[in-house]
Amino acid sequence: MNPTFLRSRRQTKLTEAAAAIRAATRIVLACHLRPDADALGSLLGLGAGLRRLGKAVTLVSPDGVPEMYRFLPGWEQIVPGAVGDWELGIGLDADGSDRLGSAESLILAQPRVINLDHHTGPDPYGDIQVVDSSIAATGELVYLLLQELEIAPDAEIAACLMAAVLTDTGCFRFSNTTAETFRIAAALREAGATPGAVYDAVYGRRSFGATLLLGRLLTQVSRTEDGRVVWSWVGRADFEACGATGEATEGFVDQLRIVEGAEVAVFFREATHGDVRVSLRSRGRVNVAQVAAEFGGGGHVPAAGCTVEEALPSAMNRVIDAVRRALPDAAALAQP
Repeated sequence: MNPTFLRSRRQTKLTEAAAAIRAATRIVLACHLRPDADALGSLLGLGAGLRRLGKAVTLVSPDGVPEMYRFLPGWEQIVPGAVGDWELGIGLDADGSDRLGSAESLILAQPRVINLDHHTGPDPYGDIQVVDSSIAATGELVYLLLQELEIAPDAEIAACLMAAVLTDTGCFRFSNTTAETFRIAAALREAGATPGAVYDAVYGRRSFGATLLLGRLLTQVSRTEDGRVVWSWVGRADFEACGATGEATEGFVDQLRIVEGAEVAVFFREATHGDVRVSLRSRGRVNVAQVAAEFGGGGHVPAAGCTVEEALPSAMNRVIDAVRRALPDAAALAQP
């Protein structure tokens, strides 16, 4: 689709969203299940901006705030659920209202609903859908919405949105990083955000238990005969033996993605209740979002995820088979 048309449509929706925000006094915001830095940074950044407008704001993350993201300014204000009377609900970074988990009914019950996201999932929701898949992070959309509201980011907002943008672009490495991304990042840096602090908090430290768990991941690596698909896993027994939690696996899939010759990397994590969380990464020539969608998940061309409610061996076989089917033939990959 024409980029100029996309930007024009996005601006129209941002203007509509800003008008709805100005008209509301009490606003509830929620992000998706198992939140990442984009979800939480967007939630906190927008919440702080709306308070600057004098709005009464409630911030909801149905799964709380993982320990690793508690460096974000204001994280203590986030609650796992709430009861109240609001005029506007805003869902953030959730490609479908079901991704809001227990906060879904809370958001959808409001008189007006804004959907702010950079995923284009199969189930759009909300009266105002500010959705743009050409943008690298929902944090970018939040920045643009704050601009529309004439709110200049302060150091707190900038830190939250920098975390969103930095992580969802893979520290500006992924193909979703655009010139606009860098312009927004530059504005956030000027407002007081420090990229190095975000990197250190998210990627620059690992607990002893997480280090032991990483060792298990690396000893369990497999790949296809041609080396184009690389995968590994950790099970519940691994977590118990290493004294680690699910949070410890942040970045594990990227350890697989760097294997030479790999077009797609897949990380499988056995969850507490026996289902399997799957993270997929590609070098951009395989759309792993389509693979994840086969299992009810989603994401982007180079990065996606899903949950498979099966035993680990069965889940691994099914997902790897789907990845194999998604691979272009070798001749196509050889094209520049």
